[in-house]
Amino acid sequence: MRRGKIKSDYIVNLDHTFSSGQIFRWYSLNKGWIGVAYSSIIYLRQISDKTIEYKISGKLEKEGLEEFLGLEDDYSEIFENDTLEKIYKKYIGLKLLKQNKWECAISYICSSYNNIKRINRIIENLSVLSRRKLKLGDIIMYDFPSSEQLKKYNEKDFLKLGLGFRSSYLVDFCNKINEEILEEFEKEKTETIKKFFMNIKGIGNKISDCILLYSFKRLECFPIDIWVARALLKFFNKELKNILKEINVQSIFKKYNEISSYFNKRYNNKSGYVQLLLYKYIRDFK
Repeated sequence: MRRGKIKSDYIVNLDHTFSSGQIFRWYSLNKGWIGVAYSSIIYLRQISDKTIEYKISGKLEKEGLEEFLGLEDDYSEIFENDTLEKIYKKYIGLKLLKQNKWECAISYICSSYNNIKRINRIIENLSVLSRRKLKLGDIIMYDFPSSEQLKKYNEKDFLKLGLGFRSSYLVDFCNKINEEILEEFEKEKTETIKKFFMNIKGIGNKISDCILLYSFKRLECFPIDIWVARALLKFFNKELKNILKEINVQSIFKKYNEISSYFNKRYNNKSGYVQLLLYKYIRDFK
């Protein structure tokens, strides 16, 4: 086990970050947060607004933890004199994580028409298939299974784990892609990766954008679900009138790409962080 402290130049808020819905299998524990990332079980506790205490059991090193947490990212300039400035200040320290690509992709495939509690349960069920236990003190969690391991299972197996109709999506995904391909995509343009993802069963605009944003950290991706659509109606009703004929949720989904383009122009190609902020806010005040 490795332990230590990390100091950032910017404010970090673990509660905002790990309760934001961007990552699964992370839980509040003893005034901190515990979860799995990069084949490691990690415990994080807030010491001050710029200092984090950590304990790690697994492969992840301190530098990798810093990258995962996005500690040196600063988005303050895009919110200066903006509609969302007050909300940004309310959630100051909310970090956009850079997750493991393989687990993140499958997590978001499992998120289709699902809720966070159930997604966590499905990912936990899948993780047992890895047979690799990670231990930190008395806490035991499982690493995420590799593509080689998951390819051994069929649709019926995944149905038993609670994936429902998403079982066929996961089979198709595992047949077409693996960890190495995902890592090679790091060199590709966002449009190229998204096109590939959207040829896989069950992956559309939103899920592909979530994977690209939360594991590739492509900030120009702006995932829109029902929650984000509601937030757009609340804060950008006037602006939407220039894009939509009718101002409602369904019209937002129909103009998905146009809305994404608008927010990238408005927020200097960092619309992905805006999406995270909107999602966090609207979920908190639903």
